[in-house]
Amino acid sequence: MEMLLIGNQLILGVEENEPLFAVEGIYPNPTSDKVTLSIYSAENQIGTIKILDLNGKVVQVQSTTLQIGDNAIDINVQPWANGIYLVQIMTENGQQSTLKLIKN
Repeated sequence: MEMLLIGNQLILGVEENEPLFAVEGIYPNPTSDKVTLSIYSAENQIGTIKILDLNGKVVQVQSTTLQIGDNAIDINVQPWANGIYLVQIMTENGQQSTLKLIKN
């Protein structure tokens, strides 16, 4: 809780927590060559990127160090079969986001 004293008035407020992690996008999508994940991180942390096909088979897993601020992570998709994939991004503190990727 945030407290602020202005003159003789005490103002109480609730602090809004900034998200520690946000996936800002994946581009280009669809793609045939590579994609870039754009991820914002409010702190230095380790992230795990897991790619799954629609049958749930893990196609690729990679760890990355997320620095404070905007991060761009390139992923080569050339060896994959054409289709729809799920890109899961997980942080070491348990936050997670999933995006759809189309490989053509």
